[in-house]
Amino acid sequence: MNPPPPKICKRIRQFFRLMGSSNLNESANARDKLTNLLSKHNLSWNDITACVAAADEDDNFRSSATTTTSSHGQSHSQNPSGPAINVLDLVLRLLERHVDLTADQRMAVALWTLHTHVFGRFQITPRLALLSPVRGCGKTTLLVLLEQLCADADRNDNVTAAAIYHLIAHREHSLLIDEGDNLGLLNNPVLRAAFNAGHRRGGAIRRFLRGRSSKLSVFAPLAVAAIGSLPLPLMHRSVIINMQRHMPNEARLEPVNEFDPTFPASRTEIEKWAATCKLNPEPDMPGELHNRAADNWRVLLAVADDLGHGHAAPPPR
Repeated sequence: MNPPPPKICKRIRQFFRLMGSSNLNESANARDKLTNLLSKHNLSWNDITACVAAADEDDNFRSSATTTTSSHGQSHSQNPSGPAINVLDLVLRLLERHVDLTADQRMAVALWTLHTHVFGRFQITPRLALLSPVRGCGKTTLLVLLEQLCADADRNDNVTAAAIYHLIAHREHSLLIDEGDNLGLLNNPVLRAAFNAGHRRGGAIRRFLRGRSSKLSVFAPLAVAAIGSLPLPLMHRSVIINMQRHMPNEARLEPVNEFDPTFPASRTEIEKWAATCKLNPEPDMPGELHNRAADNWRVLLAVADDLGHGHAAPPPR
């Protein structure tokens, strides 16, 4: 695909950025305009990433070409690219469109989603516990959405400890586990240990493999969906999202289409942010946070601060 002229690419980038607006009308209007613009130029949503990259490349070229030197010998450069996409706003809008969550829950899940792209810079990766009292509360839908946005997501309905440590041994993954109430965690100490130990850097399971004792890492982001509850040690390591059924009289939610090109385009923007962000390893912590609760929220608050939402971080659990 050959990108359209830079002017069109910049309009596409502008509308894509506005989709992350906190104003729902502005976000919906930007999506409609983007759809029409793509259609007008015989483009698809799959072309957004290339168009945004072309717009950024043109801005960089113009910025370097228009660098001028003042009479005092100081260099000045013009940067017409405008503000970058706020990926937290973008993820919040996607969650609001597809899943029934409170504002605080949405913020917590969005921060957790982004943290999967930067968790390696911190000592702790909090578990995300998606719980509901009955079936049909949107847990699976949320996991499908997280699969589109998290770093190297691996979503499964059942898993063993061996599958986890062999998977992570080859590459870091965000583990998304559905049907957590069917895992028998109370009677499966090995899987329970893998879930708990993966919370902290250095967490590992030792096994005898190929004739020798091997230490296998289990440090990785983990989201578990379950009806009811989970073992207390795992809950203590988790950000807990208590979900309820979406009522028929409430605003209609859009189904998650796994082939919607909005998702890879959004993930590309998240990856750009993750590659360049400078996170504070010790962000300001609310006074009520102590011990493990502080550990769980440290990386999430660092992400919130970096993206200008530190003041809006939800009450910790």
